[in-house]
Amino acid sequence: MCVVQIGELVAQLSDESKAKDLSIPWRAIKDTRNFYVHAYGSIDLEMVWATITEDIPALRSALVKMIGGNGTDA
Repeated sequence: MCVVQIGELVAQLSDESKAKDLSIPWRAIKDTRNFYVHAYGSIDLEMVWATITEDIPALRSALVKMIGGNGTDA
């Protein structure tokens, strides 16, 4: 559900906010949310694990960099 929530939040970001870092795959994040919500029987658990262990930490790092943080907050 956290992956779904991330997709929901990305959908609410303004185009201006998303334009601050075009290397972040904003559309793919939103599309992943839609897939997880509507294709429950087709979800590949290895892909979910990769999203959780690789993609989300990479997204966090990119967002911290984008907002000028140091990444030490939770």
